[in-house]
Amino acid sequence: MAEPSSLTGSRAGRKIVRVIKVGGSLFADPQLPRKFSAWLGEQESACNLVLTGGGRLADEIRELDKRFTLPPETSHMLAIRAMQTLAETLREALASAGGTSTWLTGESKIQQLAESNNRLTDAPQAIVFVDPIALMQWDARSDAPLPASWDVTSDTIAARVANTAKAGELVLLKSAPPPTTELSPLATSGYIDPCFQDEVSAWVSCGGKLTFATLG
Repeated sequence: MAEPSSLTGSRAGRKIVRVIKVGGSLFADPQLPRKFSAWLGEQESACNLVLTGGGRLADEIRELDKRFTLPPETSHMLAIRAMQTLAETLREALASAGGTSTWLTGESKIQQLAESNNRLTDAPQAIVFVDPIALMQWDARSDAPLPASWDVTSDTIAARVANTAKAGELVLLKSAPPPTTELSPLATSGYIDPCFQDEVSAWVSCGGKLTFATLG
């Protein structure tokens, strides 16, 4: 298993809540549920808020957008639905293997997440899948909503969850390790999306731990 790469702020080790973004490309591996469970079992105990990328479903939506020039709000929400589909897929696959998790949905629940993360940390290694549709509906009513753009992918959405929940760690699980931990060149290369750095930088400077990892 590859060693993770990390950027850490001044409160290193604070892991009351961990946000995990499971990259969409990882869904090409039929061993994803087993590998994810094994990886999680090696991590420090925390409440794990899980989101997924949209994978090939989002790629197809991007192609449809190019072909038909969809309104930005439409293509963005279709990509969010792709994220939801893969999140539900992973949750069911984990359940089939004997794992347990909960599904955080509804704007009221997202608001509770923003107000206090303490209520989510009862279980020693809880897995809580965050409904991306409810999250983005809630975010759209915030003072500074994320733009409906292909510049905002699941990476930035996961960073928004880390900010919202005041998480101690944000893990981006990818199919390949980053060539560097410097965010600007990672954005230029397409390893992360263009909006990710702006969303995550203040959180890191306040003590959040950003980790790039692979499942091996």
